[in-house]
Amino acid sequence: PSSLAGLRRIGTNLAVIGDIIRSCKSALVPDPSLPGRSEETRFYPNAVISNPIVYGHFHVCEALGIPLHIMFPQPWQSTKAFPHALSGLSLTGGWSERNRLSYLSTERLVWLIMEGKINKLRQKDLGLRPLRYSRSFTYPNLLENVPFTNLWSPSLAPKPKDWNFATVKVAGFVLPEELASKTKTGTITSSFIEEEISSDSEGGTRAIINT
Repeated sequence: PSSLAGLRRIGTNLAVIGDIIRSCKSALVPDPSLPGRSEETRFYPNAVISNPIVYGHFHVCEALGIPLHIMFPQPWQSTKAFPHALSGLSLTGGWSERNRLSYLSTERLVWLIMEGKINKLRQKDLGLRPLRYSRSFTYPNLLENVPFTNLWSPSLAPKPKDWNFATVKVAGFVLPEELASKTKTGTITSSFIEEEISSDSEGGTRAIINT
């Protein structure tokens, strides 16, 4: 975090991520506290599409033996083009080693904080062996063979040249049908962005990406 306000949000953000990780176990263990959840109505997925912040996705898929596909409207793989979304670094630095290192340091910090919660999920709920951070294991390495679709237009930000692996794609925005009709050949225009932001002046900035 680059500000005092950001530091104050750390505890809240970590608690939210912890709740998300714990919620993943309901994919395997029916939670009677949830409406309509019982052994009779248990859902057995064939695959999982998730955003990266869930953090429990890979472990549930490992336990179930099913594929995982990650989708997100922000960059999450190491690159020199822009910093990690959770790093708090400015986007004005341009192509730099600092940006690449922000992914390593951020994911390392997140893993150190979340290791206990993730390994509790793996051992207690999923019956998997625990994972320990080492030179041979890092969280980015865990996901290196997982398909990752980045949900922004390559006209807005082209796929970074150091993303030279086939599992990572920049596929374009995912929009509700009524918003997609306002774009031209799948590309968000500046007038469209200005219209969407100004249409919600009371709220400040409006999200125009729906994942």
